[in-house]
Amino acid sequence: MRRSTLTVAAALAALALAPTAEAYNPQSAGPQIALRQHGLYRGPIDAVQGPKTVRAVRTFQRRHRLAVNGIAGPRTRAALGPRGRPLFGARVIRRGVRGYDVGVLQFLLRWHGLRTGRLDGSFGARTASAVRGFQRRAGLRTDAVVGPRTTRRLCGLPVCAWRAAPRPTAPASSVHAAIGFWSRHYGVDPQLVRGLARWESGLNNSLVSAAGARGVMQVTPATWNYVETVLVGRTIPHTMSGNVRVGVAFLRQLLREFQGDVRLALAAYAQGPRSVRRNGMLPETRSTSRACSRSAAGPRPRSRPSLGMTFPEIRERIRSLVQVVTPVDHRPQRAGLEPVGKEGDVLGRDLGDEERHRLAAEA
Repeated sequence: MRRSTLTVAAALAALALAPTAEAYNPQSAGPQIALRQHGLYRGPIDAVQGPKTVRAVRTFQRRHRLAVNGIAGPRTRAALGPRGRPLFGARVIRRGVRGYDVGVLQFLLRWHGLRTGRLDGSFGARTASAVRGFQRRAGLRTDAVVGPRTTRRLCGLPVCAWRAAPRPTAPASSVHAAIGFWSRHYGVDPQLVRGLARWESGLNNSLVSAAGARGVMQVTPATWNYVETVLVGRTIPHTMSGNVRVGVAFLRQLLREFQGDVRLALAAYAQGPRSVRRNGMLPETRSTSRACSRSAAGPRPRSRPSLGMTFPEIRERIRSLVQVVTPVDHRPQRAGLEPVGKEGDVLGRDLGDEERHRLAAEA
């Protein structure tokens, strides 16, 4: 009787200590490994979003002057460096690469009972041997290359879903063709993008502002780097088409951050999203945002907005008042990691419902 009582007690204790299905997320192993290498996390690599992981994330965010929310979102992962991106399932992994996804791969291989050596986010000889062992066991081609088939067999959870997309075909050389192509690619109203491009540069790709913003969409170097490293996850060529792509991808992110509010997104494009959230729209931004929204509905009605300045003059005025900054990682609300999917989409959500873009121009 005493032995059975102890057995039942031990079983109940094990159940109490076991991670819940909600807490377990293989993608969470990535930041645990990266934070351990930064000397901030000393707990187990268990893919559980527990108090130790959240505390380490908060400490890292505080040191790097990020929004302190305990969530390893896009901005936090970008600050983690090479091992903070990309997510597992976002690219093909092979020997010699390093990154967030390699750390998750090593965790999953160990979870399947294979020896990978140290969990460090580096795809070396021992990791390659473990991948071949798993592929042999699963009846897959033993090439030590982790593509969609190996990914699906390693992890069948939605957060591990293969999301790597083929590179889109480059559009035609004209500005209007590039705007149409990238607007369709990112699901943004092309008329809205044209209105923004007219406001920013007058569709002039050779324009360079005093603040260093360039091209059709007047993209700053900081914004270009943010879009490449956080939103797109690959290098974007510094061409006219690349400039339009960066601008459209950034505009889509702003529309999501401001819940589809077109005027706030347009204001944030010039004024900076952090400034809009803290201070609201500046008078110059409010006027030009309204004019840009109107121009999205059709031909530009006049060459000068109501302030008596040209669009480039107003843009420079705004940028002289407020430093343009990239968006902070503020959207997730629960503790732990919220992995993102293709180019910033939150996994495990119905993206059709999330993307409530009010892209029609407002009067």
